Amino acid sequence: MARVSRKNNDKTKKVSSYRIWKTAIYARLSNINSGKEDDETLEVQIAYDRMNIDSKPDLELIDIYADNGFTGTNFERPEFERLLADIQMKRIDCIVVKDLSRFGRNFLDAGYYLEKLFPFLGVRFIAINDRYDSEASESQNGMTVPIKDMLNELYSRDLSVKIRKTWEQKRSRGEIYWPIPFGYRKDEENPGKLILDKEVAVFVKMIFDWKLKAISQREIASRLTELGVPIPFERRVQLGYVKDGDRVQREEWVTRDINRILRDPLYTGDMVYNRWAYARHYQNTGRENPREEWCITPNAHEPIITHEEYETVRRELKNKSAQYQKRRTENKRSLDKMPNVFEKILFCAECGHAMHHIRRVFHNRTRFTEYHCRHRKECENKHIIPARFLQILVMDQIRNQIQIGIDIEQMKKEWTATSEYAKKKAQLQNQQNMRQRVVDSFADKKRKAYEDFAEGLLNENEFMAVRQDIEEKAMKAKDYLEESKAEWEELKQLLQVEEHFQEFLKMNPEDLSFNENLMKTFIKRIEIDRDGALSIQFTIQNQVIRYLKIEELTK
Repeated sequence: MARVSRKNNDKTKKVSSYRIWKTAIYARLSNINSGKEDDETLEVQIAYDRMNIDSKPDLELIDIYADNGFTGTNFERPEFERLLADIQMKRIDCIVVKDLSRFGRNFLDAGYYLEKLFPFLGVRFIAINDRYDSEASESQNGMTVPIKDMLNELYSRDLSVKIRKTWEQKRSRGEIYWPIPFGYRKDEENPGKLILDKEVAVFVKMIFDWKLKAISQREIASRLTELGVPIPFERRVQLGYVKDGDRVQREEWVTRDINRILRDPLYTGDMVYNRWAYARHYQNTGRENPREEWCITPNAHEPIITHEEYETVRRELKNKSAQYQKRRTENKRSLDKMPNVFEKILFCAECGHAMHHIRRVFHNRTRFTEYHCRHRKECENKHIIPARFLQILVMDQIRNQIQIGIDIEQMKKEWTATSEYAKKKAQLQNQQNMRQRVVDSFADKKRKAYEDFAEGLLNENEFMAVRQDIEEKAMKAKDYLEESKAEWEELKQLLQVEEHFQEFLKMNPEDLSFNENLMKTFIKRIEIDRDGALSIQFTIQNQVIRYLKIEELTK
């Protein structure tokens, strides 16, 4: 959950009348309710709390802390721990929750925070639906909170026992309590039982037969798409198990669909429970538990394949997975040797976003990296440039800058020893001094005009006209003076060399090779346009432009 820092600008706060509390919203959703779109979602909790905070002018919302899918029976929750840290840093001194059950359901721990720690730290606690506010005298009788916490703890334990018993009963009967798998449908007479979906069950058998013939998942998916077989989600829509048919985003089978079917032991006729372990937060996927932890109810429904066929496919997939993980580990070592040296330097000239770095390794041998704009669909910059080619182009420009810098130093040395340089320097200085005197003279003219006006030599209209004329001429004179100063500063700048550039003027540019430090010493920003043209911004003066300007001065 992203942090939110907001000041209630829509309400006037009289700071002198009452204390302004630095307020946090704390919301929690248990792993039982996690992800359900009902009236107990985190969004609803937060909106409810925010509405109540907005109605109290002494509360200023600083941040929102939300633990997704964490039980209320313990306080080992990441967002709650972040809240405690912010309280210790004096960033928060007031907590608002929808009700006490959102804060916690453990009697001892909740009581410790509400009756000891928070009062000691000077933290105000508000439970909206319980009408509890630690600042209100009627809430400080030491009774309301402990009793409500005890009920919450008993409720949590009772609910867990009931849910566990319900699941155990379903398991003993071999009933299914997750989405109906492809190839089966609900038994209308016994909705907890599965029966064959004869229209598509044949395709499940074909999937396993093809895999036993060593046909890849990609090829199997392609065949099923060509045959017009509905994907699993679409079939659930057709059977009426999913009401929102608009959620079907594709018609083509993908390897993920095939893998899910090939790995599911349900097609052997057994019902398998506790196959997956899910983390206690929002996650749509989990890790597979070891087989010895599975709870299996054999012969729960009619099989589509034999146990032998399933085990053969499973072993093959396991071997393939092990090989893939091995290659992935080896490739990662190679990828780690291919850093993004142009990070924060290379940008798209069309949209201004940083260019995306792509690294590829094939069988731990072929390696290459390239860059493209990750927003190329919007900005239409579809140009892809290999990193090695970019390094060559950049290195050519760096060598070019150094070589021209060396040529400039020689040209500068010869020119500054001539009378032409001394004459040019004196001319610019004299011009600047003369224009400074002109600017200064207008102050005297302005003063003289005022004296004439004071002595009656000029009437008011004449004085205003004279003063306006003087100010206009003075403004032009100042512009001329600034031009002289800029011209003089430009000459000095052209003849100066950046300190970090001086050491490179003593080197042979051809002896230099590309490296990240060298590149960042010279390059500030690189942009690539849709035609692949590079625009480079250097950390030093562009030596090509510098050379042309000095050459013009020496003529």
